Amino acid sequence: MIIDTHAHVVPGAFLETLRAERRLFPSVKVVTEGAATRMAFAGLAPTRPVAPRLSDMKQRKDWLGAQGIDCQVAGGWFDLFGYELPPEEGADWARFMNETMKAGAADLPAIKPLATVPLQSGRLAAAVLDEALSAGFHGVMIGTQPKGNRGALDDPDLDPFWEVTSGRKATVFVHPMFGCGDDRLNGFDLINAVGRATDTITAMARLLYSGHLQRFPGMN
Repeated sequence: MIIDTHAHVVPGAFLETLRAERRLFPSVKVVTEGAATRMAFAGLAPTRPVAPRLSDMKQRKDWLGAQGIDCQVAGGWFDLFGYELPPEEGADWARFMNETMKAGAADLPAIKPLATVPLQSGRLAAAVLDEALSAGFHGVMIGTQPKGNRGALDDPDLDPFWEVTSGRKATVFVHPMFGCGDDRLNGFDLINAVGRATDTITAMARLLYSGHLQRFPGMN
Protein backbone atom coordinates (compact mmCIF):
# COMPACT_ATOMS: atom_id res chain seq x y z
CA MET A 1 0.00 0.00 0.00
CA ILE A 2 1.29 3.49 -0.90
CA ILE A 3 0.36 6.24 1.59
CA ASP A 4 0.75 9.98 1.06
CA THR A 5 1.28 11.26 4.61
CA HIS A 6 1.02 15.01 4.01
CA ALA A 7 -1.88 16.68 2.20
CA HIS A 8 -4.47 19.42 2.72
CA VAL A 9 -8.17 19.69 1.88
CA VAL A 10 -10.61 22.61 1.84
CA PRO A 11 -14.02 20.97 1.31
CA GLY A 12 -16.25 22.58 -1.30
CA ALA A 13 -19.16 22.61 1.17
CA PHE A 14 -17.00 24.59 3.61
CA LEU A 15 -16.48 27.39 1.07
CA GLU A 16 -20.05 27.33 -0.23
CA THR A 17 -21.53 27.66 3.26
CA LEU A 18 -19.23 30.55 4.17
CA ARG A 19 -20.07 32.43 0.98
CA ALA A 20 -23.81 31.97 1.56
CA GLU A 21 -23.90 32.50 5.34
CA ARG A 22 -21.34 35.22 6.05
CA ARG A 23 -22.83 36.00 9.47
CA LEU A 24 -21.92 32.58 10.86
CA PHE A 25 -18.54 33.81 12.11
CA PRO A 26 -18.44 37.53 12.91
CA SER A 27 -14.61 37.68 13.13
CA VAL A 28 -14.10 36.03 9.73
CA LYS A 29 -14.26 38.13 6.57
CA VAL A 30 -14.74 36.23 3.31
CA VAL A 31 -13.16 38.01 0.35
CA THR A 32 -14.27 36.83 -3.11
CA GLU A 33 -12.09 37.77 -6.08
CA GLY A 34 -13.63 36.23 -9.18
CA ALA A 35 -13.40 32.47 -8.66
CA ALA A 36 -10.85 32.88 -5.85
CA THR A 37 -11.64 33.07 -2.13
CA ARG A 38 -9.56 34.62 0.62
CA MET A 39 -10.35 34.97 4.31
CA ALA A 40 -9.30 37.50 6.91
CA PHE A 41 -9.36 36.58 10.60
CA ALA A 42 -9.94 39.03 13.44
CA GLY A 43 -9.09 42.09 11.32
CA LEU A 44 -5.77 40.75 10.01
CA ALA A 45 -4.67 40.72 6.37
CA PRO A 46 -6.45 38.25 4.05
CA THR A 47 -5.00 34.80 3.53
CA ARG A 48 -3.66 33.47 0.26
CA PRO A 49 -6.40 32.50 -2.25
CA VAL A 50 -7.75 29.00 -1.76
CA ALA A 51 -6.40 26.99 -4.70
CA PRO A 52 -9.16 25.11 -6.61
CA ARG A 53 -7.23 21.85 -6.36
CA LEU A 54 -7.68 21.93 -2.58
CA SER A 55 -11.44 21.56 -3.01
CA ASP A 56 -11.88 19.57 -6.23
CA MET A 57 -12.32 15.97 -5.09
CA LYS A 58 -12.71 14.69 -8.66
CA GLN A 59 -9.34 16.16 -9.60
CA ARG A 60 -7.80 14.72 -6.44
CA LYS A 61 -9.24 11.26 -7.08
CA ASP A 62 -7.81 11.27 -10.61
CA TRP A 63 -4.42 12.45 -9.34
CA LEU A 64 -4.27 9.81 -6.60
CA GLY A 65 -5.09 7.13 -9.17
CA ALA A 66 -2.48 8.38 -11.62
CA GLN A 67 0.18 8.39 -8.88
CA GLY A 68 -0.81 4.95 -7.61
CA ILE A 69 -1.54 6.31 -4.13
CA ASP A 70 -3.91 4.15 -2.07
CA CYS A 71 -4.35 6.42 0.94
CA GLN A 72 -3.83 10.12 1.60
CA VAL A 73 -3.66 11.59 5.11
CA ALA A 74 -5.07 15.12 4.87
CA GLY A 75 -5.58 18.01 7.25
CA GLY A 76 -7.22 21.34 6.62
CA TRP A 77 -5.34 24.19 4.96
CA PHE A 78 -3.20 26.11 7.44
CA ASP A 79 -4.17 29.56 6.22
CA LEU A 80 -7.68 28.78 7.45
CA PHE A 81 -7.06 27.34 10.92
CA GLY A 82 -8.09 30.62 12.55
CA TYR A 83 -5.88 30.53 15.65
CA GLU A 84 -6.28 34.34 15.78
CA LEU A 85 -10.04 34.15 16.43
CA PRO A 86 -11.58 34.69 19.88
CA PRO A 87 -11.48 31.29 21.64
CA GLU A 88 -15.18 30.41 21.61
CA GLU A 89 -15.56 31.47 17.98
CA GLY A 90 -12.37 29.58 17.17
CA ALA A 91 -13.87 26.42 18.68
CA ASP A 92 -17.02 26.79 16.56
CA TRP A 93 -14.83 27.43 13.51
CA ALA A 94 -12.81 24.25 14.15
CA ARG A 95 -15.98 22.22 14.61
CA PHE A 96 -17.32 23.59 11.32
CA MET A 97 -14.08 22.66 9.55
CA ASN A 98 -14.20 19.15 11.00
CA GLU A 99 -17.82 18.57 10.03
CA THR A 100 -17.26 19.61 6.42
CA MET A 101 -13.91 17.77 6.24
CA LYS A 102 -15.49 14.51 7.39
CA ALA A 103 -18.42 14.90 4.98
CA GLY A 104 -16.11 15.73 2.07
CA ALA A 105 -13.81 12.79 2.78
CA ALA A 106 -16.79 10.43 2.78
CA ASP A 107 -17.01 10.93 -1.00
CA LEU A 108 -13.40 9.80 -1.44
CA PRO A 109 -12.53 6.89 0.90
CA ALA A 110 -8.81 7.16 0.07
CA ILE A 111 -8.73 10.42 2.09
CA LYS A 112 -8.11 9.93 5.81
CA PRO A 113 -8.90 13.31 7.41
CA LEU A 114 -7.15 14.86 10.39
CA ALA A 115 -9.14 17.10 12.72
CA THR A 116 -8.60 20.81 13.40
CA VAL A 117 -8.67 22.27 16.93
CA PRO A 118 -8.62 25.82 18.38
CA LEU A 119 -5.09 25.91 19.79
CA GLN A 120 -5.66 29.44 21.11
CA SER A 121 -7.36 27.72 24.07
CA GLY A 122 -6.06 24.46 25.51
CA ARG A 123 -9.37 23.77 27.24
CA LEU A 124 -11.42 24.22 24.08
CA ALA A 125 -8.84 22.40 21.94
CA ALA A 126 -9.19 19.41 24.26
CA ALA A 127 -12.98 19.45 23.99
CA VAL A 128 -13.01 19.78 20.20
CA LEU A 129 -10.40 17.03 19.77
CA ASP A 130 -12.32 14.68 22.08
CA GLU A 131 -15.45 15.26 19.99
CA ALA A 132 -13.56 14.72 16.73
CA LEU A 133 -11.95 11.47 17.87
CA SER A 134 -15.36 10.19 18.98
CA ALA A 135 -16.74 11.15 15.54
CA GLY A 136 -14.18 8.94 13.78
CA PHE A 137 -11.10 11.09 13.25
CA HIS A 138 -7.87 9.25 14.04
CA GLY A 139 -5.79 12.31 14.78
CA VAL A 140 -5.27 16.03 14.51
CA MET A 141 -3.12 18.46 12.53
CA ILE A 142 -1.80 21.40 14.56
CA GLY A 143 0.42 24.39 13.89
CA THR A 144 3.75 25.08 15.56
CA GLN A 145 2.59 28.44 16.93
CA PRO A 146 -0.73 28.22 18.78
CA LYS A 147 -1.42 31.97 18.71
CA GLY A 148 -1.12 32.12 14.92
CA ASN A 149 2.19 33.96 14.65
CA ARG A 150 3.59 33.33 18.12
CA GLY A 151 3.40 30.97 21.08
CA ALA A 152 4.87 27.56 21.93
CA LEU A 153 3.37 24.08 21.99
CA ASP A 154 4.71 23.41 25.51
CA ASP A 155 2.66 26.32 26.92
CA PRO A 156 0.95 25.04 30.13
CA ASP A 157 -2.35 26.40 28.77
CA LEU A 158 -2.29 23.56 26.24
CA ASP A 159 -1.93 20.79 28.84
CA PRO A 160 -5.65 19.83 28.63
CA PHE A 161 -5.23 19.30 24.88
CA TRP A 162 -2.12 17.17 25.34
CA GLU A 163 -3.87 15.14 28.05
CA VAL A 164 -6.57 14.16 25.54
CA THR A 165 -4.05 13.31 22.81
CA SER A 166 -2.12 11.10 25.23
CA GLY A 167 -5.11 9.52 26.94
CA ARG A 168 -6.80 8.64 23.65
CA LYS A 169 -3.55 7.71 21.87
CA ALA A 170 -4.25 10.18 19.08
CA THR A 171 -1.95 10.87 16.15
CA VAL A 172 -0.65 14.47 16.14
CA PHE A 173 0.70 15.97 12.90
CA VAL A 174 2.81 19.03 13.76
CA HIS A 175 2.89 21.43 10.80
CA PRO A 176 4.90 24.65 10.37
CA MET A 177 3.08 27.96 10.16
CA PHE A 178 3.08 29.90 6.90
CA GLY A 179 4.93 33.09 7.82
CA CYS A 180 7.38 31.70 10.42
CA GLY A 181 7.78 35.23 11.87
CA ASP A 182 11.09 36.23 10.28
CA ASP A 183 11.07 39.00 7.65
CA ARG A 184 14.50 37.91 6.39
CA LEU A 185 12.79 34.93 4.78
CA ASN A 186 10.62 37.10 2.49
CA GLY A 187 12.54 36.34 -0.69
CA PHE A 188 14.16 33.55 -2.69
CA ASP A 189 11.50 31.10 -1.40
CA LEU A 190 13.40 30.96 1.90
CA ILE A 191 10.09 30.47 3.72
CA ASN A 192 10.01 26.95 2.28
CA ALA A 193 13.74 26.31 2.03
CA VAL A 194 14.63 27.46 5.55
CA GLY A 195 11.75 28.95 7.53
CA ARG A 196 9.30 26.09 7.83
CA ALA A 197 11.96 23.51 8.62
CA THR A 198 13.42 25.77 11.31
CA ASP A 199 9.95 26.52 12.68
CA THR A 200 9.14 22.81 13.04
CA ILE A 201 12.55 21.94 14.52
CA THR A 202 12.18 24.69 17.13
CA ALA A 203 8.69 23.54 18.13
CA MET A 204 9.74 19.90 18.43
CA ALA A 205 12.94 20.78 20.32
CA ARG A 206 10.87 22.63 22.92
CA LEU A 207 8.62 19.58 23.34
CA LEU A 208 11.68 17.37 23.80
CA TYR A 209 13.76 19.57 26.11
CA SER A 210 10.79 20.59 28.28
CA GLY A 211 10.03 16.95 29.04
CA HIS A 212 6.64 17.40 27.41
CA LEU A 213 6.74 14.11 25.50
CA GLN A 214 7.51 12.23 28.72
CA ARG A 215 4.55 13.83 30.48
CA PHE A 216 2.19 12.89 27.64
CA PRO A 217 3.60 9.61 26.27
CA GLY A 218 0.43 8.09 24.84
CA MET A 219 0.16 10.13 21.63
CA ASN A 220 1.70 9.24 18.30
